[in-house]
Amino acid sequence: MSATHKGMVRRPFAAAAFGLVLGAGGSDAHDIVAVGPDQGVERWLAPDAADDLGAGARIVIKVDRVSVPATSMMVAEQRLAASGIPVHAHVWEDEVIYVLSGQGTALVGPDQQRVPVEKGTTLYIPMGSWHGLVNGSEAERLEALFVTTPVKEGGLGDFFRNATVKPGHPPMNLPLEEMVKLLEQYGMILPPAE
Repeated sequence: MSATHKGMVRRPFAAAAFGLVLGAGGSDAHDIVAVGPDQGVERWLAPDAADDLGAGARIVIKVDRVSVPATSMMVAEQRLAASGIPVHAHVWEDEVIYVLSGQGTALVGPDQQRVPVEKGTTLYIPMGSWHGLVNGSEAERLEALFVTTPVKEGGLGDFFRNATVKPGHPPMNLPLEEMVKLLEQYGMILPPAE
């Protein structure tokens, strides 16, 4: 390794299955990870069938505790389900949502205030705050980048990996009660029924 400007260290490139690690071999707290636009782990949430996403959500995990063990955040792109994301809160994580494309409405706070969102909108959602997203178009899905922190075993990143299916795998088709239990297992809660 060669020293560079003011004590910074230049590290060689090393290839990794999920992207590029700019470091000396493996990801540690000092490595920079670059995940390309077509890289990451693709998962489907509630697809219509094994070969048809249909009304389900497409998730591409870019960074999580599995791909980058030293990370303190999870980063994923999501093409929302046709219905959007139901109102919920995270028990263990703050979340930032950045809208990449499309338009719709965020439902935020205990009164589910309606906030218009479109490409470029950023939402910061503190841990324990109610939030959801509604697609504004039947023809175009809302796509967003999700970042949560801190990373916790059994948190949202693990939900994206374990409570979803690989493309080509039959859907889970869980009854509502089981899906609610699964959400709670991964630190998400739904508002009380009115």
